[in-house]
Amino acid sequence: MKVTFKTLDGRTMTKEFASVDEFVTLQNREIPAIDDSAKVLEVVISGQVE
Repeated sequence: MKVTFKTLDGRTMTKEFASVDEFVTLQNREIPAIDDSAKVLEVVISGQVE
């Protein structure tokens, strides 16, 4: 799974995760994998844009 997002300061970043489950687990931690204020631009799961 690959997530492309834009931060509040205008930077566009991409983070990759082994699976959707890994992303959800990391996102639910005290310090999430991607800040809650980030705007998601694109999500790719198994090669398909969602």
